[in-house]
Amino acid sequence: MRYILLDFEWNNAYSVPHKRFLNEITQIGAVMLDERLEVIDVFDVVVRSALTKRLRRSFTELTGITNERMLAGVPFGEAVARYRDWARVGDDTITMTWSNSDLYAVTENIRNFQPDGAPFPIGNYIDLQSFVMAALTKRGVSLAGQISLAHAAELFSISTEPFQLHSAPDDCAVCAALLRQTFDADALAARVLDTDAPDFFERLTFKPHYLKSAAEVGSRGEELRFACEACGAFAKRVTKWHAKGRWLFANFRCPDCGNRFRGKVMLKRTYDDLIIQKRIVPPLEEAAEKAQAVPDEMQRLSETV
Repeated sequence: MRYILLDFEWNNAYSVPHKRFLNEITQIGAVMLDERLEVIDVFDVVVRSALTKRLRRSFTELTGITNERMLAGVPFGEAVARYRDWARVGDDTITMTWSNSDLYAVTENIRNFQPDGAPFPIGNYIDLQSFVMAALTKRGVSLAGQISLAHAAELFSISTEPFQLHSAPDDCAVCAALLRQTFDADALAARVLDTDAPDFFERLTFKPHYLKSAAEVGSRGEELRFACEACGAFAKRVTKWHAKGRWLFANFRCPDCGNRFRGKVMLKRTYDDLIIQKRIVPPLEEAAEKAQAVPDEMQRLSETV
């Protein structure tokens, strides 16, 4: 088994064709380890920008990559080809990055700067940040949120003085040191993801979101029905749905007993499913909402005076 620690550094630059700022990869670095976790090769290539001739000063200060070095680099497509030849990704390879944000960046760069659209070679993949955080939690370390590479190294007493953090190859070297500290073959195997799966990158880039219209539920519209709390019969919706925050509201009337009530639903679209939450609004909650609506209306009126 070979392990590749992979890292990208990217500069934020404005793209005229896209009419927005893009995170353009400017350096690809990697460290290859053998089954004993010893370094057998290092990869480092600087990418010439397709968007700008001048890097952001903050980027240069952070990474040490100057404008001159960037301009002497190679086009993104060539950098990817060089990495593909170097990595020789196969079933015997596991690629790791410090958080999956690198995958978002490389996916965007492939889409915008790779003429043939060939995917970046990753194969079997593990989010090393998530793996290391799990190892820290198992050791009793309390974590409030995601941790930086430097913080993780500090927690494992790994000195970063020999390295220039935010230089892609050096970040990979620190990642390799963290892997040695936390290595557990079974735990690693349980976290491997196959990036060659047809839907992997679609899943990665899909953003779960809340629907603002009940019409978007399609064939699952029956799930928006409400049963009357008084008699159990299905109530009839007597108003249109209206959105407020993440919820959709409508008024209902039971045809059997005449009970009237207000129902609300929350519709969350994930890659695999539509999650539907339903509630009948209690009288106290409804009264509070109406009371809140009065000041809001007064505020709007005062703004027009």
